[in-house]
Amino acid sequence: MYVVRVSGVALEPIGSAWAAYSPLSGETHLLNNSSAAMLECLSEERPMHVDVLCTELAALSGMTTAEVADICATSWSSLVQAGVIRVQGTPAGDGH
Repeated sequence: MYVVRVSGVALEPIGSAWAAYSPLSGETHLLNNSSAAMLECLSEERPMHVDVLCTELAALSGMTTAEVADICATSWSSLVQAGVIRVQGTPAGDGH
């Protein structure tokens, strides 16, 4: 699975949490540190395979890739539903 940050998403720290504005929904969502880190690592132009994202986050956090993958697995659907990331089948997003 490839994921990409939605163009125009704004991410700002608010105390111990993060606020993420989604131009798709027009709403601001409160995120935890893990979800904010996922968004910060993602590009708006280049989809990233979730395994690569988890590896990058593991290197930054000092956690194992498996630990990060478990944390990310609980966040994908809520981030998609919030309109801050999109899931794409291929890097080009064209299904080929």
